[in-house]
Amino acid sequence: SRNALRSRLGAAVDSIALPYGATDFRVPGILALAGYGIGFTTRSDKATFSDNLFALPRLEVRGDRPLEAFPELIGLPGAFIG
Repeated sequence: SRNALRSRLGAAVDSIALPYGATDFRVPGILALAGYGIGFTTRSDKATFSDNLFALPRLEVRGDRPLEAFPELIGLPGAFIG
């Protein structure tokens, strides 16, 4: 997949969002062998320093919410985004 993406995009591909967030104990090793540097699941959470780089969570950012709602989403209510 990484080589196919690189050839179609004409750019380096270092990260992958796992389809449907599907992962198990084998996935980190497979992604590393394929040359990826980072992988994302669909687990809804903030990433921490102890998270596996090939099984990082994400936060859903939807287009129906204003930009001002983003600080609260990431746990920084009242922070200025400007």
